[in-house]
Amino acid sequence: MGLFDGIEKLITEHGSAAILRERIALVKEEHAALEKKNTALAQEIVMIKNENQRLELENYKLKEKTGNLEKQLAQIHGKELEEEEQKIIALLARSLSEMQAEHIAAGLGIHPTRAEHFLDKLLEGGYVMISGDYISGISRYYLDAKGKEYAVKHGYV
Repeated sequence: MGLFDGIEKLITEHGSAAILRERIALVKEEHAALEKKNTALAQEIVMIKNENQRLELENYKLKEKTGNLEKQLAQIHGKELEEEEQKIIALLARSLSEMQAEHIAAGLGIHPTRAEHFLDKLLEGGYVMISGDYISGISRYYLDAKGKEYAVKHGYV
């Protein structure tokens, strides 16, 4: 081993150490960048999970509301009229004149308050109309166009 071999070895080892330090520094920088990105992604996942929970709750509430609205719509369109409501429509359809709630209740054999409850629902649904004498306070019910259509479609008249 000559003098130049030792110098050559020293230069090679020193150069390799400098390159190694540079590579280690680069790896450390990349590691730090990846750690920072990992932390940001972990925070984003938490935010997305929270948003997902909020949207799932909102979806559940909207489905529930949609179901309730569908029931109301079906009832308004006559698909789900209760038995007493159907009987009231049939009675009014066969009647030749307007009827008081008490007479409707008597005709169906139900309590007047129960008859008024169903008359209110039919009034809300647009099946019956009400006329009244404000002096005597007597209200009379009769079928509206929608109620007449229901009565005809269901064979009450």
